[in-house]
Amino acid sequence: MRREQIFWKKLISLILCVVMALSQGGLALLAQAELPVGVAGVNDDNPPVTLNVYGEDSQQTTPDSPPVLGMPAVVNFYGESYSWTGAGTSAEPYEVNELAALLALAEEVNSGQDKSGIYYKLTADIDLSAWTEGDSGQQKSWTPIGSEANPFNGIFDGNGKTVKNLLIGSALTPVTESNQGCFGYIGGTVKKLTVTGGIYSEGDNIGGIAGYFRGALLEDCVFGAEGGDDFVRGKDNVGGIVGYAAKTISSGQKNFGAVQGNRYVGGIVGNHGLDYFATRGDVINRGKIEGTAYVGGIAGGIDGIFYPQKSSGSLEMSNNGEITGESSVGGLVGQAKGIRVLNDGKVSLLNTGAVTGENKAGGIAGELTGVFTISDRGGSEVVNKGAIKGQEAVGGIVGEAQGEISVQDSSLINQGAVDASADNAGGIAGLAYGYIRSCGTGTLANQANITAIGNNAGGIAGQ
Repeated sequence: MRREQIFWKKLISLILCVVMALSQGGLALLAQAELPVGVAGVNDDNPPVTLNVYGEDSQQTTPDSPPVLGMPAVVNFYGESYSWTGAGTSAEPYEVNELAALLALAEEVNSGQDKSGIYYKLTADIDLSAWTEGDSGQQKSWTPIGSEANPFNGIFDGNGKTVKNLLIGSALTPVTESNQGCFGYIGGTVKKLTVTGGIYSEGDNIGGIAGYFRGALLEDCVFGAEGGDDFVRGKDNVGGIVGYAAKTISSGQKNFGAVQGNRYVGGIVGNHGLDYFATRGDVINRGKIEGTAYVGGIAGGIDGIFYPQKSSGSLEMSNNGEITGESSVGGLVGQAKGIRVLNDGKVSLLNTGAVTGENKAGGIAGELTGVFTISDRGGSEVVNKGAIKGQEAVGGIVGEAQGEISVQDSSLINQGAVDASADNAGGIAGLAYGYIRSCGTGTLANQANITAIGNNAGGIAGQ
C-alpha cells in the first residue's frame, strides 16, 4: 500500500510539473524536477533523477533521463530553496556564479526574505540574454532585485564582474512600474558591479544599477560599456547608475549609457534628495543625457550642495556626453542649491560635452540657488570646454546663479563658446544675482566667444 501511495504521489507531481511547464509556452522547467518511480527506467534501486536546467542547455544526471529544455532553475516545484555555495558571511559570502543564482536572489528578496547582514559575491559574468521565453527564444524582461515593500538589505559585492544584457520592458511595451534597474530598491550595500543592457520604462526612479537607493553604500559601479548601445529610459528621476538617491552615493561611479527621461535626469543620478552630494572618488559620465527639466551629466537635481571632497591626492568629476534639455540644464548638474569645493587635495570639475537648453543652461550647472565656492590648497579647478547653447540665461559655468560665485587659490575657467538666442549670455554666468569674484591667487577667466542675439552678453556675466 505504501509503495502505491508513493507512486501515485510522484506521478501527480510529474503531471503538475508538465502542466506548469506548458503554461509557459513549451516544455520549459523553471526549477528542479523529480521523476516518479516507474518513469524513464527509475525504480527503488535507482532513486529519482534530478534535472538541473540552465539556459538553453539541459543537464541530466543519468543517460536514461529524457532531455528537458527550458529556463534557469530558481526553486524546485517542492518549494525548496536554491542550493547556495558559501555561508553568507563576510569571509565566505554566498556565490552568485550562474544565472540561476541571480534569479534565486531576486526571487528570495522579492518574496520577502530579509537579507540584512547577509553577504553575496558575484564570481562570474552573468548573461541575462540566456533567460528566454519557452520555444520563442525571446529574452524575458528582468524583474528587479528588491522593491519598496521588500528592499535588498544585504551586501552585494559585484567583484568587478558584469551582469550582461539586462532587459526591462521593450520599445512596444515599456514597463510602467517605478523603481526599476538591476536592483529595484536598495536598503543595503552594492559595490563593484557593472551592468550592461537597456531599460524601457514609463515609470519613476529608474537606474541602470538601481531604481531607488537608501542604503549604506553604493560604490564603484558602472553602467554600460564604452562604445556600446546601453540605455536607460524612464519618466522622472532617471539616472545611469541610480534613479533616486535618498542616501549619498559614494565614489567610483561611471556611466557609458544613454539616459532619457522627463524631469531630474542625470548620467549618474537622476535626483539626489539630500543636503549634500559628497563624493571622495572619481565620478564620470560618458553617455548622452536627454530630458526636459533638471538635466545634468552627473546629476539632474541635487536637493542640497554639490560637495566633492578630497583630503589628499586628486579627484575628477567629469562629463563628455552631450546634454540636452529645456530648463536647468548643466554639463555636470542640472540644478543644485550650491557647489562647494573646500579641500587640501586637487578636485577637477570638468565638462567637455555640448550643453543645449532653452532656459538656464551652463557648462557646469544650469541653475544654482545658493553659493558657488572654490577655496582650497590643492590647486582645484573648474573648467568648461563644451559649447553651451540656449535661449535665456546661458553661461560657460552657470546658467543662472542666484548666489555668490567666489574663487580663492583655485581656477574657474570657461573655454567653450556660449550662445544665447535671446538674452543674458556670460562666460561665467548668464544671469547672476550675486557677486562674482576672485581672491588671493585664484583665477577666474573666460577664454571663449560669448554671443547673445538679444540683450546682455558679457565675458564674465550677461547680467
